[in-house]
Amino acid sequence: MRSIYLLELSLLSHRGRREIDSELTQQQTQALDHFLNKFSDQLTHIAAWIADEEEEPARMSDDSIRLLEQGFGNPSSPNSQAIVDICQKMVSSLFLLRNEC
Repeated sequence: MRSIYLLELSLLSHRGRREIDSELTQQQTQALDHFLNKFSDQLTHIAAWIADEEEEPARMSDDSIRLLEQGFGNPSSPNSQAIVDICQKMVSSLFLLRNEC
């Protein structure tokens, strides 16, 4: 959980910078928003499962990260590549958390 939290903080710090926000296209912003919504939903379901409030959730589909990568296409800047890298690490951490429980 700590690694997920730290990765989210890192993503927020990247996204919060004005110069990066202005670098992102509308398509990239939408792809990132979609990814974050799917990621958040999955994390919420895993937390409820760990607390025995829900049945085991379905695995997060690879589509969410694939759509993000497609939205960013060939990253136009090192900052956009960093955003994609952070999101990939978030998904990996989510898979690890789910497998540990």
